[in-house]
Amino acid sequence: MDPAEDIAAKLGAPSFEKTFETFIKEHAQKRCKPSSLAAYEWLLKKSINPALGHKKTIEISQADIETFHSSLSETKYNTNRCLGLLRTIFNKAED
Repeated sequence: MDPAEDIAAKLGAPSFEKTFETFIKEHAQKRCKPSSLAAYEWLLKKSINPALGHKKTIEISQADIETFHSSLSETKYNTNRCLGLLRTIFNKAED
C-alpha cells in the first residue's frame, strides 16, 4: 500500500468506540436480547473503553489485545466475556 494511502486510511478510520456503536446498531440490536445489549454496554464502559476506546479500530494490534487481557486477569469471567465481545466486533467490522 502506498504510504499516503495508508495515512489517509488511518485518518478516516473510526475509533473503536464508533465501531462498537456500529456493531450495536447493525448487528446486536437485531439479534440480541435486551439483557445482552446491557451487558455489552457495561463491558464497554467498565473495561474495554478505558483501554481501547480512544484508539482507531485499524490501529488496535494483537499486542494491545494481549495487554488488555493481562490487565483483566483478576476477573476471569469478565475477561472471557470481553475477549468474546471483541472477537465478535472485529469479525463483524471485517464484513
